[in-house]
Amino acid sequence: MQALIAEIFNYKIIYKQVQIAEIDRYQMFFNIYQCTETKQVAIVSEDESKLTQSRKNALIKLESNALLEELSHIEKAVENAKYILRLSDNWDDDGALKIPELIFNRAVDFLYLYSKRAFDVFNFVIRAPIIQPVKDGSIDLEWDTEKAFLLINFKNSQTPTAFYYGEFTTENNQKFDFNGEIPTDTVQDTFVSWLKNLS
Repeated sequence: MQALIAEIFNYKIIYKQVQIAEIDRYQMFFNIYQCTETKQVAIVSEDESKLTQSRKNALIKLESNALLEELSHIEKAVENAKYILRLSDNWDDDGALKIPELIFNRAVDFLYLYSKRAFDVFNFVIRAPIIQPVKDGSIDLEWDTEKAFLLINFKNSQTPTAFYYGEFTTENNQKFDFNGEIPTDTVQDTFVSWLKNLS
């Protein structure tokens, strides 16, 4: 029996089916029930058991047509970064480690989660970051704007934690920097609100 991932809210339900070609390496079909007059969508998976919780959360990128349109630049950045999954050991000819799929997915899921939260709750759109591999087998998300810089590194580790460093310039040209760590499997609203500096 198909398992329900998201709840169906309000109004008349219109049924349609779409195919998703690549999610967690499984060919899967999702039945999307679009609720009219709302942006709410329920997604039904043919094989929910094969999805990690973080990947379930990442499916929010399919939640509405409006969301897809507003965050299409994020999706494009992720697609362009998938070459990272094809890198082998020594990809820089200087001993660099292969990037595990787990780490790539962790960074991508984090990006989807925070992009959606910013759009849905805080009403702004995050710019697409540069997604790049690091020699030690980790992944960087990097933003660099006129007034702010942010680098988030996802270590080659089983621990669902990322490390960040940022800089911010005020209207009076005062510069501040900050750093710390942040869990990758939950959304921190204080961090989301700061990301508006990157919009």
